Amino acid sequence: MWKNWAFGIVEGLTIKSGALDDSPLQAFLEKLGTPLLPVKRPYVITAVDVNSGNYVRFTEENTTDVHKMAREALSSSSMPLIFPTQTWKEYGITLMDGGSDYNVNLVDAVNRCRNIADKDEEITIDILSCDPLELAEYKDGENSLNNFLRKREIKTYWNNYADIWKEMQGFPKVNFRYVVMPSHKLYGGLDLINFDNATHTWEAQ
Repeated sequence: MWKNWAFGIVEGLTIKSGALDDSPLQAFLEKLGTPLLPVKRPYVITAVDVNSGNYVRFTEENTTDVHKMAREALSSSSMPLIFPTQTWKEYGITLMDGGSDYNVNLVDAVNRCRNIADKDEEITIDILSCDPLELAEYKDGENSLNNFLRKREIKTYWNNYADIWKEMQGFPKVNFRYVVMPSHKLYGGLDLINFDNATHTWEAQ
């Protein structure tokens, strides 16, 4: 999924736009996506333009080949600091992870369904989130850094819930059927870039 730059993380943090080189992910996504073309289902992949702050959407309607589709996914997963931004010279944009703006994008899902359905009552949405159903138990109140990180954890937890709830209120006639969330917190921090199936990605699945 990624490799170190020639001069390691120092090069990534000082010269490149990401600490790690995720070019292997591009090749992996192209291999994964080749059997999927032509795309048979509507989709939306989102990223954020670092210059304007605008939300950028890619769909199956403007995906012409597997290389472009892989670049879209790569742009959407370019986590700030960790992976480099993706520059699209043909569009004049530089993109980072769509989660830099907001997490669960129900608006685009509903709008794409509206292209097919005659009315909102015909739309059924299932939401799959990697955010935990409940906050993990907090055991250490003595450490000031832990307290600060806990504050961020609590804020993120409720903000993510609020995002889902507010967007659901915007579509009162849509059938929001299931919200699926892990029963406990999945890995975080630097473990997010650990793609070892035995210890990390299988648990997420």
